[in-house]
Amino acid sequence: MRSTGSGAELPGEAEFVGGIPRNGAECAELDPPGRAFASGYFGMDTLPHYGRHA
Repeated sequence: MRSTGSGAELPGEAEFVGGIPRNGAECAELDPPGRAFASGYFGMDTLPHYGRHA
């Protein structure tokens, strides 16, 4: 990782996982980060998809 002054550049490759846009369908690859986000920010076990963001 190298600094670009106002952010960071992460070299390498990336791939999309899950629905694009997110549609609430089950995706095993998104379960661990979804649980961590729900726990850390909302004190919940899972983060429900409420359909308001496409």
